[in-house]
Amino acid sequence: YPSLARNQAAMSQESQTKAVDGHFGANRCRTRVNQIGVDTDVQALYAWIDDRAGSPKTARDFESQGRRLFWWALMRCPNPDSARRVGKALSDLTRSDLMAYRKYLKKPDSLAIGHKAPFLDRDGNRNPAWRPFEGPLKTAHIEHVFLVLKNLFRYLADVGYLDGNPLAGSRAREKASMGDHSKRTDEGADRELDTEQWLAVMRAIETLPQTNDAERYYYERALFMMQLFFHLGARIGEIASHQMGHFRTNKNGEWEWSVMGKGGRQAKIPVNNALLAALGRYRVYLELSPPLPTR
Repeated sequence: YPSLARNQAAMSQESQTKAVDGHFGANRCRTRVNQIGVDTDVQALYAWIDDRAGSPKTARDFESQGRRLFWWALMRCPNPDSARRVGKALSDLTRSDLMAYRKYLKKPDSLAIGHKAPFLDRDGNRNPAWRPFEGPLKTAHIEHVFLVLKNLFRYLADVGYLDGNPLAGSRAREKASMGDHSKRTDEGADRELDTEQWLAVMRAIETLPQTNDAERYYYERALFMMQLFFHLGARIGEIASHQMGHFRTNKNGEWEWSVMGKGGRQAKIPVNNALLAALGRYRVYLELSPPLPTR
């Protein structure tokens, strides 16, 4: 994606020293061959975009999420070993750092918020009006962000740039493997949608007409049903034979979907925030009360 080359150069300028450009990142892999042959975190980010983004729109989304994380890591991530007490390389970030980033997305500070502006000005320099956020992110948006970042870190670990994926097994939950609710893996199954495919599905739904009540109902139902299939990994028969009351909280207050699976096996599938938000939205549309189901 040649159009992203100027952005890459500008981002590289912001992390010029080897202390924060990833050369000495604590999570850099030293025991395997670096299959992408790059030396800095910015180069690794754009290698991921080149390899995994299947369209210009997806590439821009990947770049946007990566740029925001880079900004936060350099400007906001706590680092007691730094003279400024903040600032880390992408390849320094730990699981706890990324959970702090998740919380930050819910309430970014005022200096990080501004009107939408291009990252570069007309001369190709960093635009001083650019800000990483236009305001706090909603729960569903945060889940999308972490789905993208989990894809990024998995890729960097797979190609030998990072030693491990700090988001492996995190709350950025991906869908269950189709047909076997007893197994939840990071790698998923062949019948799962990858990030690009899922984004394509959601974009297709957003193109549905909503000019009358019937069309609006079809849109809302399609939006909710696709979220169900994606986040739960359920079969059509399982969705059809279960009710909203099968969404329940466990003794720890965490939401689960109670399902009778293949072979009559009972399973409890964790419900992530994105699906919970979708469930609440659909129930509000149907004028059901309360927004989330009770037994």
